[in-house]
Amino acid sequence: MGEFERDYGIGQGVHDLTKVEHPATFMGYKRPNGKVGTRNYIAVIASVNCSATVVRAIANHFNPERLAAYPNIDGVVALPHPLGCGMG
Repeated sequence: MGEFERDYGIGQGVHDLTKVEHPATFMGYKRPNGKVGTRNYIAVIASVNCSATVVRAIANHFNPERLAAYPNIDGVVALPHPLGCGMG
């Protein structure tokens, strides 16, 4: 194995950000009534492929009829993981 050197430097080169007092825009959309908003999605996330079926089932459970009970939620999305259990 060749020579190497460990570098444990964490957070180097960090500098303060300038806070904007009154931001002019944001990533949203204009509603028909003139107000603005954002999309509100709930993400169901799997950490391994073993739970991918479960997160898909949970997201699929919230069809438009069920979401009608939650007017502030635009949808539920499954984010499955592509790798299997115990892999690493």
